[in-house]
Amino acid sequence: LEEHLPLYRRAGGQIGGGQEKNLRSGTTNTPGIMGMEAAIRNYLDNIDEYRCAMRDCKLRLAKNLTELPDVLLNGPAPEQGAPHILNASFMGVRGEVLLHALEEKEIYVSTGSACSAHKKGRNRILNAMGVIGDRQEGAIRFSFCPFNTIEEMDVVAEEISTIIAMLRRFNRREIYTEDLWKTYCWSATAKFTSKDLTALSSSASSSKE
Repeated sequence: LEEHLPLYRRAGGQIGGGQEKNLRSGTTNTPGIMGMEAAIRNYLDNIDEYRCAMRDCKLRLAKNLTELPDVLLNGPAPEQGAPHILNASFMGVRGEVLLHALEEKEIYVSTGSACSAHKKGRNRILNAMGVIGDRQEGAIRFSFCPFNTIEEMDVVAEEISTIIAMLRRFNRREIYTEDLWKTYCWSATAKFTSKDLTALSSSASSSKE
């Protein structure tokens, strides 16, 4: 059996380094490398078309969002910044709560870059841009690909409009406590309806009186 083992196994190639949870240090992801090369070639062959498509979607979503109350765009003017990302703050709403609510609608956004997903504390990039306090608390990052559509941007804005209106009602009633926030995060998974959340709101208000 030993003679049929791959050379890297017999030579101890599975130890050291620490990559991939200490399981595969030194093992090159050949299919991933080939896939990356194909993706880069495809992008470079269509770069102007892809950039225009992403920028069109970004501009449409930016326009839609700025028509909503208390929504602020962060960063340079949409037509001047990178075509594939848009950052916006939804005042009076926690970004993480909005993220989970949109996730239930199969709309996927983030509150920061992937490499900072598990880091605690304030966003250093937004801090450097002067986006602090409640504005940073409500910040959401949208990422675009060449295959997104203008119609999708309209749907996203409509869903956000409905969600933030509901969340802000809780905030105005001064029941936006940490417990309610956690309950809402859980409710996205439990598929609570707006009627359920309204009942929760009324119950919380009564308990304070």
